[in-house]
Parts: sequence; C-alpha cells; structure tokens
Amino acid sequence: MYHVKKRFPCFIQTESEETKEHIYGLPSNEYPGMVKICYHTGSRTEPDRRDQQTDRSDIQILQRYIARCFPGLIPEPAVVESCMYTLTPDQDFVLDCHPTYNNIIIGAGFSGHGFKFGPIIGKLLCELSLGEVPSYDLSPFRIRRFQTNPKSAL
Repeated sequence: MYHVKKRFPCFIQTESEETKEHIYGLPSNEYPGMVKICYHTGSRTEPDRRDQQTDRSDIQILQRYIARCFPGLIPEPAVVESCMYTLTPDQDFVLDCHPTYNNIIIGAGFSGHGFKFGPIIGKLLCELSLGEVPSYDLSPFRIRRFQTNPKSAL
C-alpha cells in the first residue's frame, strides 16, 4: 500500500504558526509495506550514538501527526533512524568562490533539503568552476554573509 509502485505520494507539511512542525513522508522502499514519516528538524544527536537516542520528543511529535492525519496507521514506529545534517547557520546553501582563493569553489550545506536541488547545484558549481557568470543570482548563497567583517578573508 505505501510502496512507490502503488503510487503512494511524497508529502510535506511545512511549519505552521501553531505547530512549528516540518514533517514529510515518502514511500519506504527500504522497508516494504511501511511508510516513512519524518520530522525535519529533529533533536541534536551525536554521530556515534545517533541510533541510540533516549529522547522521544521527536517521536511524540510524529505520533500526534500520524494520529491526526493518518488515523489508519499505528502511530508507534517500527523503525527509528536519525539523519545526520550539516547545515549552515541560516540553513541555506553556500555556492561561491573562496573569498581569498577564487580558484576554490565552495558548495556546502546541502544536507536534508539539498538532494532535490542536485541537478541545478551541479550546473551552478560547474559554471562557477569554469569562471562563467552563473545562470541564476547566487547572492543569497555567498559565503561572505557569515563574515562579521566583510573585508576579512576566511
């Protein structure tokens, strides 16, 4: 029922004022017969202990969501896996040349939501590496946005 071959859709609920939740789901091909429902933000975790968490606050958020939106599903998870994210402080990508060494191209901060942008990110990084004018405005993704003194180098 929840398999991609049965045309189960991907879905996303972005944050709302009252819940502050960002939940998404997709067919779970790695676990046949199950649906993958995830809480985007999640708790902080240590890489070496990511699947040994005792904090159930993320699970409780998902259980409430499932009970409200998928009443036919059992809200207790069969599998719990934590994702590791590398994010910039503002959670947007960095697509830029190094501030001092413009022969170094930086593409970073893609964890989680970056995968779906793969083709355009590849195109933009290629354009930067060839010294071409990027086909899109990259000013929101400049690394200098994190510098307190814009004239200083990294």
